[in-house]
Amino acid sequence: MIQRPHYMDLLEKHFDSPLVKMLVGIKRTGKSSVLALLADRLQAGGILPDHIISINFEADIQYMDKDAESLFQYLINKAEEQEEKYYFLLDEIQEVEDWENAVFRLQENIDCEIYVTRSTGQMRVLEEWRDKYVEIPIYPFCFWEYLEYLEVDCGEKYCDSDMFYDLFLRFLKYGGFPGVHWMSSDEELVSQHLKGIYAYVMLKDVIQRNKIRDAVLMEEIVRYLVQNIGKTMSVKSICDFMKSQGKKLGMDTVYSYVKVLEESFLFYKAPRYDIKGERVLETLERYFLCDAGISYGVLGYQILTREALLENAVYLELLRRGYKVYVGKFNAKEIDFVAMKEMERIYIQVVDLLDSETTVEKELASLKAIRDNFVKLVISFDKELTFKVEGIKWINAVDFLMNTNDM
Repeated sequence: MIQRPHYMDLLEKHFDSPLVKMLVGIKRTGKSSVLALLADRLQAGGILPDHIISINFEADIQYMDKDAESLFQYLINKAEEQEEKYYFLLDEIQEVEDWENAVFRLQENIDCEIYVTRSTGQMRVLEEWRDKYVEIPIYPFCFWEYLEYLEVDCGEKYCDSDMFYDLFLRFLKYGGFPGVHWMSSDEELVSQHLKGIYAYVMLKDVIQRNKIRDAVLMEEIVRYLVQNIGKTMSVKSICDFMKSQGKKLGMDTVYSYVKVLEESFLFYKAPRYDIKGERVLETLERYFLCDAGISYGVLGYQILTREALLENAVYLELLRRGYKVYVGKFNAKEIDFVAMKEMERIYIQVVDLLDSETTVEKELASLKAIRDNFVKLVISFDKELTFKVEGIKWINAVDFLMNTNDM
């Protein structure tokens, strides 16, 4: 089990906080492993094992009714010495109906810290509890975690090797679901595993949990979103495409289906940001996959382009680093990403290769138009480039994902 220090550091920031800590993300991203690492960290810090109550509600729910009252009574009975502090680690909590009522009630009744994982958004339900919890997104492996999982030596010479670059392309292609990378390199086995993850999430967390009436339509919307990863679109454009395929449906239906896909963490939406007007726009966003491997479950061997895969990986990496990520608009020009965090802002263009003056001029035009002093980056597969045009910096895709260069 790799240590995932990034998430441990995030959790440590909230130790002794009265807030419920919610680890959220699509299934099979390693949320259960993060809880196990947390249990180890608590014990290493002197917490007695019988004061750490761990339950996986997918595996252990059979001995408990799936309702809030039963959950509350079960948990409070586990805290035998109620004047002492307990730590509750509750995995896949969404399996219990109205779980939030039990969890927040428990928090109010005894001295405890509560950590839960969930694989569905349920934001409409949780809105009333907004001041009582903090969300910590858990993503599939980033590139350096993937290398650590494979026990790859990342020495300077190795990083310059063709073998290292092949691993990078494999990561872009298959994504970061932990279970994928202990398999052999047999493409058929990997594809079957990724299709299995997608099928399970679609059936359980999308269709069944949300009582989707038209599963075929939902699958077609997913396929459309995957085929257009990183392209600017709107609910109307999705609706228009479906109508062109003979589907009669309204925009409200498409909107609700896309919202379900977001709440199940299959897709993330990058809203459009008007740089000149300093405001978030309500239309023409872009959608990105929670993990590139899901594209295998949807499209099979019809994989995305290399540039689309890189763009998806860069987007996820920015989220991991704590940025809010938008698609930039400056007059009529578009910037792939505007990443914001506190007083920091980064403008980013993602390119396959800067292999001609025409390509360089085209890709840099949008960044050149912006006249403020924030960082401007171009990320590409090029292995060696040396240029700095009007404050614009280039960074190699591997270096960016390995975080070996400052942005």
